Amino acid sequence: MGQHLGFQTTQNALRKHLLKRDIRPEDCNSFDLIAHGPIYDQVAHDGADRAALMLKHTPLRNQVGAMEKLLCDGLKAVGYNVMNTVACSWSLSPDGLEKWEAAKEAFRSEFPELR
Repeated sequence: MGQHLGFQTTQNALRKHLLKRDIRPEDCNSFDLIAHGPIYDQVAHDGADRAALMLKHTPLRNQVGAMEKLLCDGLKAVGYNVMNTVACSWSLSPDGLEKWEAAKEAFRSEFPELR
């Protein structure tokens, strides 16, 4: 979480979104982080080269990206002010859909309106 509020331009997306709204992270007393996961196990680094590891990682990344878009769009649809826009066209596999439903259920206590 701290890196997202730092000054490294490649790692501070949260800082950038806050500053666009005239909110300086240093002026905040606290942040609430709500997370769910891991959704998939990390790809095993079995000695394969980078290209082979990416072939294993990419389908899982695409599933998580599709879930992030569904979460973002779902929160916006029920009135939450979501700072980020997730732009992807990936679709959920049957396994991904099952994991998405489990994730939504886990988030219901924090976001009861989420459908």
